[in-house]
Amino acid sequence: MELEELEDILKDYLRPSELVKSILITHIASSSEELGRTRPEETLQQRTRILAIVSNYKNDEEEGSHELVLVQSIFALRSVLLTLDYEGLKQTYSTESSEELRVFMNECRRLIKVANTAPIPPMFPRPDLRKIQKAAYTNLSPASAGRPGDEDTDIALIHDDWLRSKLVEDRDIYTKEHMIRIRIGTFNVNGKAPSQDLSPWVRPQHQTRSGEEEERRILPPLNPVSPLTLSSSAAPDYLSSQESRSSSLNNDITRDRTKDDLTVKLDGDPDMIVLGFQELDLSAEALLYSYTTAREDMWLESIFAALGELVSKQLVGMLIICMVKKDVVKNVTDGNKGATALRLTLYSTVLTFVNAHLAAFDDLTERRNADFHDLSRRLLFSSVVSHSLNNSTAPDAESSGTTVTDAETVFQSDILFWMVSTSIPYLVVDLVYQTADRAVDLNYRIDLPDSEVRQLISGGLEIRDYNIRDMLAYDQLTRARSEGKAFEGFREGRITHLPTYRFGAGIATDDNGYDIKRRPAWTDRILYLPSPHIRIKQTSYTAQAEMTMSDHRPISADFSVGVWEADASVYNDCAWDFINQLRELRESEETPKLKVDFADVQFGHVWYMREASQQLILQNAGKGVILPNESKSLSLTVFVDNESAPALNLGHEQLQHMLILHTQHGKDHFITVTGEYQRSCFATDLSALVRLPGPIRNLKRREPLAIEQVVNAPREIIRLINWLMTNAVDVPKLFLARGESLLLETIRECLDSGAEFEFDPSTDKEKLCLSFANVLILFLQFLPQPMIPPFLHRRCVLAADRDEAFEIISTELPSSHLNVWISLTAFLHCICQQTIGQMQVGGINNTQSSKAESLACIFAPILFRDDFLKNMTVSPLSKRRFLLHFIL
Repeated sequence: MELEELEDILKDYLRPSELVKSILITHIASSSEELGRTRPEETLQQRTRILAIVSNYKNDEEEGSHELVLVQSIFALRSVLLTLDYEGLKQTYSTESSEELRVFMNECRRLIKVANTAPIPPMFPRPDLRKIQKAAYTNLSPASAGRPGDEDTDIALIHDDWLRSKLVEDRDIYTKEHMIRIRIGTFNVNGKAPSQDLSPWVRPQHQTRSGEEEERRILPPLNPVSPLTLSSSAAPDYLSSQESRSSSLNNDITRDRTKDDLTVKLDGDPDMIVLGFQELDLSAEALLYSYTTAREDMWLESIFAALGELVSKQLVGMLIICMVKKDVVKNVTDGNKGATALRLTLYSTVLTFVNAHLAAFDDLTERRNADFHDLSRRLLFSSVVSHSLNNSTAPDAESSGTTVTDAETVFQSDILFWMVSTSIPYLVVDLVYQTADRAVDLNYRIDLPDSEVRQLISGGLEIRDYNIRDMLAYDQLTRARSEGKAFEGFREGRITHLPTYRFGAGIATDDNGYDIKRRPAWTDRILYLPSPHIRIKQTSYTAQAEMTMSDHRPISADFSVGVWEADASVYNDCAWDFINQLRELRESEETPKLKVDFADVQFGHVWYMREASQQLILQNAGKGVILPNESKSLSLTVFVDNESAPALNLGHEQLQHMLILHTQHGKDHFITVTGEYQRSCFATDLSALVRLPGPIRNLKRREPLAIEQVVNAPREIIRLINWLMTNAVDVPKLFLARGESLLLETIRECLDSGAEFEFDPSTDKEKLCLSFANVLILFLQFLPQPMIPPFLHRRCVLAADRDEAFEIISTELPSSHLNVWISLTAFLHCICQQTIGQMQVGGINNTQSSKAESLACIFAPILFRDDFLKNMTVSPLSKRRFLLHFIL
């Protein structure tokens, strides 16, 4: 039989991830054969064996574990002896093919070396950040739920996740946490040379700004300062500032790590500054055939005065710069720079910074999303283990003590920061092959009419936050993230600044300085994706409106980050201890034995929007695949959200389920889970509430009231409005401030149970009124169907006056919705009239009620909920105008 035929036969015994490396046909040598004598009592056919070396591959990488598979053969060979000795078990084989034996032994030696030198997990588990954001079970095959699937691959995934989690649990043994501050900035300079002081962007903590200028946030005239001025003489030196040095990195974290406290001293300079530039040079020469670093040098000269450079990288109009304090840079290793990204290791924590462009123009959202995914695949780093950064531009493994391994993606980091901006196409270079093959850039826009965006930008300070909120609801990048089309899992700080593009000098602009031919947008953004094991807190996110040299405004973000310094020796000991536990587990042939303390989990009372948990104790009675020699408490949590509540509230579904606890290669356990749901009027449709015979909590039967018995409007919302009308119309901050969570829960319970509103006389009246107002907003916000259905939105916003608006709702809305609308808008109208009356008594000339505008900003997006999935949306200002017909 030929070796190729044997290999085909062996494949039936192997998993898909396993590969035959070498085959040797032998037979078992008896003791007499070892002495040169024959043994007639057994035929050669009975003693014939095929020895196969099988290697396991995962993600196209050969693992450091290998097996010898023994398969009975059908014919005999003789001669050369081979003895295999494994942990005291010895067996001798003989073969006649010395050449095949030589190949076989060479492969054995190679794989033994691989197994013995296989790298243990990195100091901090750094698989793809996109994968570890999700729970491990989401990566398992259907076999994990008892259906056909790849159980062996699932076991490997569970082992890897267990190993990483155990190393994280024990990190206090081998690590020390340091708190550092990082400042990140991105600036599209539109081909301009530096002509203003950059310190408001680079070192804002040393700048003062008048209250009037901060309030207006409108572009000031160009500052008459030196183009290369970095900071005033009064500002402390960045590299040697004792204040900065004592307040940052040397202030090690010694507190309890279980507390999510990342509070640090915010004055002084950050420990690291990373700046990304775009459009440094717009000349045809730079784009087509020739480029110099003249523009880069100009910007570096304007920034690096009194600052220390670690590394910078520029590519056809793009520049990324990293600056680190002198007392911090000694802890930085593995500096690795590539076309539009750089990566460095601070202590044992890998930080990656990307400065990238995606497709331009308003109607190319899908192209921008596709470009993001393309860059995610193409931006690669050579993984370099280096003793120094002296030769980081072209590492030589032989001469500089560095080791270059396979390329890694930007997502193989502990924290990934992504800076985005620009408005014209630029070349992107593949970091592995260094080939420029396509043009991409970024310009995520706002999907609102140009005139609407400008009106929202021009709104007064009292409603600016609402205007920004409404514009962001139509921001293409925000939508792409929420829908999982691009930057999934990334975080972004709360945007409180106005759009950063496009401004103009010497061209027609509006009153706020924006180009009248280009719709304003937040094209300049800073996003970040951290590992779940890294503590990070964003402390600022701002735009520098006073820097007017470009058609973009620079933005910046500050972060407090806990980075880890690890003792490699102690880490290795911990890692190998866990690896040996897994090795023992893999080699065991025992059937997994799992004990469950009880198979009936009862949650008791379960409440709307309130988590309830029960513990299930699992004990590994054998050498199973879940946990080696341990018991584990499995937490089961039930949470009734807005999606599941409507059916439960009306009794159409019950909290009763059967869970299957699947044991890999073992016995399945069936667990009954039950709970007694406490019905709530929240997340219940208005048309259902008006047909209930009483409070929903007291509902004993499912049958609704007959049509002739239906009430005009839900009792619950009328109770809220009546209480507010009686007690709260004179509260200045009504609906504008938060109440107390305990009071909110009490009010909600009264609505569900029908109990009277009774509160301690000492309860603060303002807090109580604010709490009632919050409950009313939540009630409307959580309705399964919005007050004004999406199909009616376009007709409503076309109404020219109140009469026309009322005609639409009176003929189109169901009676339950119409009666609530009338009661609610009458109450809001009363609040506005009360406010105007107070202003007139105080002698204030109020031509337009700011209170009404604020209320319209709050209620319009709740009453007119958009349906983005069906593309049924109308503009925010149109919604507000319709509501103002009723409340002014």
